[in-house]
Amino acid sequence: MRASLFDVLSGSFSTGQEVFDTSPDSHLVLSIISNLERLFNTRLGSIAHLPRYGLPDITEVYRDIPDSIAKLRGAISEAMELYEPRLRRIRVIHQDTDKDSMRLEFIVSAELTNRQPVKFQTTFSSSDHARVRRSIRQS
Repeated sequence: MRASLFDVLSGSFSTGQEVFDTSPDSHLVLSIISNLERLFNTRLGSIAHLPRYGLPDITEVYRDIPDSIAKLRGAISEAMELYEPRLRRIRVIHQDTDKDSMRLEFIVSAELTNRQPVKFQTTFSSSDHARVRRSIRQS
């Protein structure tokens, strides 16, 4: 089992899948997705003992588009480098922006610690929380 302690104690991943009802082979990626969703949905500075945990206020990012997209991309990369040690060689690419629905999409390419490549699609929306899912798009 390669699920995090948080996932095991809560009994499920952020996707809603129960830890003990899913294949152990999928635990690592599901656990990383859960951790990234917690990280991306936490406002930077809101955890006193981890002042660099989280991302800047997304409403400010929306207000300053397109200038703020590069800053958010950098903040995503930095947060992942600091708080997701199971990934390395992290690369964050801005994929899409829909100003009308206030939606931003990024593709994260990385390697697991066993050097297996992995991609995640991350969507920020003003009407919902940040969502992370495994990307099947190839570039």
